[in-house]
Amino acid sequence: MLFPTSFFHFFARKQYALILDKTLWTIDYPEKSGFRITIDSNHYALRQGPTLDELEEDFFDDKKDCIEKSIEGIARANAATPALADLQSAGLARFVMEEIIPSYNPNAADNQQGTTYQERRSLQERPGLPKKVKERRGRPQRMDGVLQRMFPEACYFSEGEFYSLRRKTHPQDLKLIHFKGSDLTIGDGIGSLADIEQRYQNKLEETLYQRACREVGSLAQRMRDIHAKPSLVRAVTQGHLYDPVSTLGFTIHTIHNRRFYLTQTVEPYVLETNDGGATAYFEFPKATIGIELRDTSEGIYWCAPVVIERYVHPCLRGDAPMQQMCLGAFSLSSLRQQGSVNRQILRLLYESRKKLISGYYGHGGPHNHLSDKRYAGHKRRLSELRANITNEACSQ
Repeated sequence: MLFPTSFFHFFARKQYALILDKTLWTIDYPEKSGFRITIDSNHYALRQGPTLDELEEDFFDDKKDCIEKSIEGIARANAATPALADLQSAGLARFVMEEIIPSYNPNAADNQQGTTYQERRSLQERPGLPKKVKERRGRPQRMDGVLQRMFPEACYFSEGEFYSLRRKTHPQDLKLIHFKGSDLTIGDGIGSLADIEQRYQNKLEETLYQRACREVGSLAQRMRDIHAKPSLVRAVTQGHLYDPVSTLGFTIHTIHNRRFYLTQTVEPYVLETNDGGATAYFEFPKATIGIELRDTSEGIYWCAPVVIERYVHPCLRGDAPMQQMCLGAFSLSSLRQQGSVNRQILRLLYESRKKLISGYYGHGGPHNHLSDKRYAGHKRRLSELRANITNEACSQ
């Protein structure tokens, strides 16, 4: 069951508490400082807690994934069966086909966003540069103050029961609480803790169902948009796409829980080295760089690049498929903070390809060197080269 436990457990552990101005207050023994109240002629200290809205927001943050899955489950149960097996993959495919492929130029990085190790150091060394405040994680749709509206402005909790509080207006009214210069007296009962829990649960389920119904309409519209593009339907149904002009595409790995990879094909290339005055040439076969994309509630999320097929290279640790690439001085965490997600992905594509066809460069060392025995089968004479040399000669 979905309950904002931070709220209900708060009261379950208390014998007395107050809700004043939509804020929780706990009653404790008197102290020299802070708010003080009088209850039945006894003096107590009053400690301010979170507001009802803050508790509800914390609850939705904590239960975010569960709530979103509930909405999605209800929506899909009430929607027509999609013609495509995976609507999420269709959305990612559309993103790649319409926003990434037309914008990518593998030879232009001047207008892309991102920072190197040296650039980050220069930024950190600037005097007076303020520290970046960590952004708070995006919130799911909230209940819009449902918890707050379940209580009056002033409320008294005593031994498992909630009571309204009103200003003392008649001499015969019993003065229960004196707070901030006002005398408050007990009013009508609101219900027990169990009653309030059940009311909130019912309202939560009703709200989730209403949102799910709206999601049904959204799913239907997304399906109509997708089916209006036959090329998109065909690509997602086949599970892959390749655009020879940009060398980009995508592949949907059904054996990996339908993971979606934006792909970039790198044609055969030659790395030239100059070790001890002797020039050597190493020819590498075609490679496919993959960047997993995920469609989350907060937008498109990209993962670190991998080489999809079995491959050996100084930026790879071994020779297995799906190895994550080491990008050396290039910082993925810094990249996530700069520009739109589209520009981040375009820069990541550029840097990944550059790392393959340029060997290994920059701050830090490679996983292995071209002088290692594992590259003996790639070594060629100059007259034997069938691909272009793509890096400048350097010591490896």
